[in-house]
Amino acid sequence: MPVGQDWRFVVLSYVVAVAAALTAFELTRPAAEARRRNDAIGWTFAGTTALAIGVWSMHFIGMQAFRIAVPVAYDVPLVIASFAVALGGAVVALWLVVHGKATPPMVAGASVLLGLCLAGMHYTGMGALRIAAVVRYDPRWVAVSVAVAIATSYAAFVLIARFTAQRRLRQLGPELLTAAVMGLAIVSVHYTGMAAARFSAAPAPPAGGVLVDRQAVAVAVAVGTLVVLGLFLLSARVNVRPRGRAREDERYRALAESVPNIVWTADRAGVVDYCNRRFTEYTGLSAEAIGDGGWERIMHPSDRAQALAALHTALAVGSPYRAEARLRRADGTYRWHVLLAVPVRDTDGTIVTWFGSCTDIEDQKDAERIMALLGDVTQALTSSLDDAGIARSLVDLVAPAEAAYCEVQLYDAERALWRAAAAGEASAYTPERAQRVERTRRAGAALLTRDVSAVAIRASDRVLGWLICCELVDDVRALVPELASRLGAALVNANAYAREHKVATSFQTAALVSDLPEVPGLRFSALYQAAHAEASVGGDWYDAFRLPDGRVVISVGDVAGSGLDAAVAMSSVRQSIRTAALINPDPVAVVDAVDRIVRAMGNGRFVTAFVGVIDPVCEEFAFSNAGHPPPFLRRPDGRIVELSQGDLPLGLRQRSSAGRLILPLEPRSLIVAYTDGLTEIDRDPVAGHANLTAAVQACEGSNVATEIFEALSGQRPVRDDIAILAVWFEGGVVEVDGGRSARRWSFSVADGERAAFVRGEFVSFLESVGFAGATLNAAELVFGELIGNVYRYARGTVSVIVDVSGAAAVLHVLDGGDGFELNPRLPADLYAERGRGLFLVDAFADEFSIERRRTGGSHARAVLVGTTRVRPLSSMTRTSL
Repeated sequence: MPVGQDWRFVVLSYVVAVAAALTAFELTRPAAEARRRNDAIGWTFAGTTALAIGVWSMHFIGMQAFRIAVPVAYDVPLVIASFAVALGGAVVALWLVVHGKATPPMVAGASVLLGLCLAGMHYTGMGALRIAAVVRYDPRWVAVSVAVAIATSYAAFVLIARFTAQRRLRQLGPELLTAAVMGLAIVSVHYTGMAAARFSAAPAPPAGGVLVDRQAVAVAVAVGTLVVLGLFLLSARVNVRPRGRAREDERYRALAESVPNIVWTADRAGVVDYCNRRFTEYTGLSAEAIGDGGWERIMHPSDRAQALAALHTALAVGSPYRAEARLRRADGTYRWHVLLAVPVRDTDGTIVTWFGSCTDIEDQKDAERIMALLGDVTQALTSSLDDAGIARSLVDLVAPAEAAYCEVQLYDAERALWRAAAAGEASAYTPERAQRVERTRRAGAALLTRDVSAVAIRASDRVLGWLICCELVDDVRALVPELASRLGAALVNANAYAREHKVATSFQTAALVSDLPEVPGLRFSALYQAAHAEASVGGDWYDAFRLPDGRVVISVGDVAGSGLDAAVAMSSVRQSIRTAALINPDPVAVVDAVDRIVRAMGNGRFVTAFVGVIDPVCEEFAFSNAGHPPPFLRRPDGRIVELSQGDLPLGLRQRSSAGRLILPLEPRSLIVAYTDGLTEIDRDPVAGHANLTAAVQACEGSNVATEIFEALSGQRPVRDDIAILAVWFEGGVVEVDGGRSARRWSFSVADGERAAFVRGEFVSFLESVGFAGATLNAAELVFGELIGNVYRYARGTVSVIVDVSGAAAVLHVLDGGDGFELNPRLPADLYAERGRGLFLVDAFADEFSIERRRTGGSHARAVLVGTTRVRPLSSMTRTSL
């Protein structure tokens, strides 16, 4: 059968659905805000009833749009049943969303429930249809109608949950959008359900039931919808909010009258419309007076502008208000108050009133002022280390801020009083007051009166002097004994520090190295800068010394702490590094040994240290770092390498976790080691590190340490001790002086003739520097045994170097074999022809060591017995700053 839709009724059905949703929102809102369960249930039922009526009305208005060429009637019981289905679904769904936590599962469940109820209402309503036609349904369209109902319900509930969480559902825009989506959910199930219906002609409509014609249903639906929705909406707008607000206002005012603080309310423009009884008691003004510009009348003139500006900003922006100001009491005195106010908004987010309070904080302000004064006194007393400076720092704080006049008198070594410092109006210390102070001093008592106070400055049972104040403010007068006590402690500490500082400075000066080694190819530059005169002596050091085998050990470090203990610990650690290096010059072994020494001290102190070993023969630099700022190695091409390989500071580790690193040294390389005071001059280590890198990059002169220090300090006094050690590597010991103090020979292991020639050259060179007799014979024996050992076990080229630039001659033999460590011992058969060589070398040399080379092979060092007449060239002296 042909069917159709009247678009006017279609539009009307959607408008009714949206109106029903709006009404439901208005009615469920007081349900969500209700404090009593019965009120919540009642308003929820009213809202869901309005929604159910709208859904039910929309269906029958939509049916009015339905056009079919047969008479239409409805079965009244089924019509009523369809309304019951719509009502039940709406009640459960809205209750879940409004009173639950609107979690995603809850929203999804409510959407499914409402969608099924909408579909159920539609198909129940279609079942009430009585026409001369057979109605069949396309299952696919039925499924679509149910899915559409669920989906659109879900969209509506998501908007409800989101806007509710954002407190925006009370605003007109979000409310209309949500109602529009909900209306779409209501009408979509109807019209997709109608699309699922297929009508075919029948001789007569189905019999049975109580029938009513189509026009009667339309009239009943229209009238009932308008009346019920209108009444519900009017009730929600007119009755609920005023009554609720009135009850809330009554509760607020009852609470305000019971508190001891000033409490007030104002309209949205900030005009005060209520003040509690405490306001009138404090100010003597009425609420009407404060509402008419009264704030300006009771605020202290100095606080008025800032407090009122903050109030105007809060009113304009709608943000909470806070200010501190002095308010005038009824007797004319001012007391400090903290002023607070918060806006109170209605359901639409509009400010309807301001709720404020004024709390007296005068006692708190007094306590803060006293604490601030004591804090300033403590800081000032520790800012100087001489008696007059300490006394001056105290009197400047007391007068004229807290007293008309303040004076500190101290006893000198002969127990004569002298005026250490004074501040304020000297005329306030009248002769009459001076006489009273003198009587108090003779009696050994304390004087605390309004016009003059005098208290002894004590250190244990000894009187150091007197603190005298005239015309002190009342709340500070009781602090005079405390001020005198703190002044006495500061004087005692300053004197103790002066003694310790003198001892520590002398000890540190004696402990620091005064002479740096003189080594061909190396130029040293060092600097130690103590902190400003009033700082404690630190534990920073630098050191450099030459081993008997020709290698040079450098160290830079910092002992945690300050004072004499730190200086003593510094000296102990520096000397321990020297001792350990003489036994085994491996930097890792040195650091590990000194770490055990530091831990054995048992005082919980830790030390950062960098230890490096320069080999001027092999032109190598081995180092190990124990928690110290990484030194710099500048290559000849200007590249900067940070020696950042490191481990924990000495005293904080059980064993070393870092291996030894060895780097090749090229001529014109620069090594710069330092302590952290250098990079912390400006209390910005990151910027200090960058500045130091730039300074190392730029320096070129001999006095590198001074150049770097001046570049970073800018002639400013430093807060921490600084140690800098710089080493220019000009080249290997053999190359730098043209063979005057060192010679090198190289030959193939298999070339016996060349080996014999080199032996003769070696002996001749030693004779030229003073070797003769037994010492020369011993040196030749050492040479022969080492070359013989190389001939038996090594391969390739062997290099022989003899260095006489130090206190003793040192023979170096470098081969290309497999490399091994020294283990000098006799063979089991004492008459064997082989196995005695290294033992003999160790016996005839002053010192003997063998180690594996970085590039492969072994390096034997033998310190020959005897002295030499050769001294380094004068151009090779170090620069010590």
